[in-house]
Amino acid sequence: MTKNKNQPKFGKVLILYTNTIKNSYKEIKDYTVEMNTYFSSKQRNLTKSINESPETRVAKESTSDLFEQYVEYSEKYNETYPELLMHSTFIASFSKFEHLFILLCKVTERGIFSKVKLKDINGKGIQQCRNYLLKVVELDLEDVDKDWQTLLDYQKIRNLIVHNNATYIQNTDIPLEKQAMHNYIVKNKNLRIKYDGTDLFQISDSKFILEFCDCAERFLIKILNKAILTWQK
Repeated sequence: MTKNKNQPKFGKVLILYTNTIKNSYKEIKDYTVEMNTYFSSKQRNLTKSINESPETRVAKESTSDLFEQYVEYSEKYNETYPELLMHSTFIASFSKFEHLFILLCKVTERGIFSKVKLKDINGKGIQQCRNYLLKVVELDLEDVDKDWQTLLDYQKIRNLIVHNNATYIQNTDIPLEKQAMHNYIVKNKNLRIKYDGTDLFQISDSKFILEFCDCAERFLIKILNKAILTWQK
């Protein structure tokens, strides 16, 4: 790795980059919390309106107009809209991670004046970024390996949502319970199987997104600090 007389300058750039990482994920987390609060409020108001309505005292059948309306809006605000929100927000938050990781590597390219660029390294996406930091920047990433493995699991969930319509059967010759991501999805308290006996899953709690954001932010900032320390040696 070639040393660079302008390293202090690039160190300042990367320190500023810390704020970019934090602000990016703060916006996503604030949005997630705010929208979760909004849907919770909608759900409470819906329940309150049905309980307070005089019609509920005389009409108990699900075929009544009131109960049909309740069922319709209940499905929207308890299932459909929250699922769309959480899946789309998670996809956006993972895309933000990919973008920030690639940007970090490209800024590092300038910081070390390496002739070997990110695009020259084998791999795709975040794996290519990690390979670049290991092989070219020569960073020791052992202490972020736990977060890295966690991020790879998040990536698998992201890919299943984007490319497989939130289903996890990828080999029809293998039983449901032996599919690669079955145990992870079943055991994760922030995910749930949508219908019993199927492989259709959904993000059921916004904590899944918030915990991802914390992990991605922590991972990127640790790597950032490692890069700065390496340049200042």
